[in-house]
Amino acid sequence: MHHDVDNSPKDNTDDSLMDRDFDIMEMPVSGLAAYWLSLKKILDDQEDDSLLLEESQHTSEPYISHILRLAASPFGDERVSLLAKEKKRTLLHDLRRKLDLVDITVRALFANENPRLTIVRMNAIFSAPRIAEHEVFETATQWLASIREDDADLAKFAEVDHVHRSETLLIKLIFCQMYARRMGRDACRLLAPYVRFGSLSEAFLLIADGFEEDIVISILRSRKKELLSDTACKMDMALELALGVRNHFPYEDIFTIAMSYMNTT
Repeated sequence: MHHDVDNSPKDNTDDSLMDRDFDIMEMPVSGLAAYWLSLKKILDDQEDDSLLLEESQHTSEPYISHILRLAASPFGDERVSLLAKEKKRTLLHDLRRKLDLVDITVRALFANENPRLTIVRMNAIFSAPRIAEHEVFETATQWLASIREDDADLAKFAEVDHVHRSETLLIKLIFCQMYARRMGRDACRLLAPYVRFGSLSEAFLLIADGFEEDIVISILRSRKKELLSDTACKMDMALELALGVRNHFPYEDIFTIAMSYMNTT
């Protein structure tokens, strides 16, 4: 589930401590701690705080890139924390809506729902429709018409990822619904390997295995709750580590901050 959110060109010779495809939603807490501890070591060796801003420019993960920019800014710690928390709220709200789109898709598969109605349901979770119903339907229909059983385009069209813009995600989810509707629920097994949204990939496999709707929906809800909670915790952890690095805390103190967010039992 790893893709750059920022599609602007970047010089491939530039190096970042963080993998360009890093995703805070997927990265384990230990990996996040290792990143900030590595950054602390380099800052101590180079004694150059401009590394924070440079690192932000080479890091595709939106939250980490943002707090690196904040850490390099002239803002005081209080304003840095405030702005980081606003970014957290914005990103988690976006993730929550995308998980809602997944939930709507799975329910539609079980109901064998008309895709046009599913599109209306999806657009209803936004303050205003993100994309016209006819545009979604026509695009997904064109994709479906171009698919052959062994066509490599299936991998491209079914590549559902939470980093997609909502408009793109909506079209891809409708394509998956239409594909499974045409081919039968067992076709969900063909879609699952290309889906980079973990909870949806799991749901597709459960549907193909014949699990009942209430079980699949219950699992989706549990995954959603835990995913949002874990991601929020990692964002809080990253902010505290960024503040520690910014204020030149000793390495041992940065390590102690990291350990506060880790289960060591």
